[in-house]
Amino acid sequence: MKSKKKVGSLFSGIGGFDLGVERAGCQIEWQVEIDPWCRKVLKKHWPQVTRHADIRDVGQHNLSPVDWIVGGFPCTDLSFAGNQEGLEGEHSGLWWEMHRVIREMVPSIVLVENVPGLLVRGIDQVLGSMASLGYDAEWEVISARDVGAPHLRERLWIYCSLADPHRMRES
Repeated sequence: MKSKKKVGSLFSGIGGFDLGVERAGCQIEWQVEIDPWCRKVLKKHWPQVTRHADIRDVGQHNLSPVDWIVGGFPCTDLSFAGNQEGLEGEHSGLWWEMHRVIREMVPSIVLVENVPGLLVRGIDQVLGSMASLGYDAEWEVISARDVGAPHLRERLWIYCSLADPHRMRES
């Protein structure tokens, strides 16, 4: 029997991403979410999963190894409705913490979700920083309508795979 891929979840929210990868046959190993109410929801649905409150406090020293890392870092500074500071903004700048965790953990797959505003406010930095870690990337804007929902809600999805799988956990 094939073992399930182990997944670490950053910026977990109430677990929408986690539910999706779990339904795809993966196993959630840990979650990182700063909002206390969201952590209560996560605990209800994933009582056995280790949770951490702040991405700035996690890394290789306290996270178990995973095959994949998934997450949607804050879009506040990327959204067309926001202050548009990009990855230099206080909230969306947490991308660099996500990047640090990826660098330390070296998963084979990284899946990132965000708003389409990232395409004009930092996609070059996200893709460049992932390339510097040895990841190839593909990206696409997908609307909720594209998958059967009655509303538009567009999201940017970035799929990153480690170009040299032998590099995993060697660094």
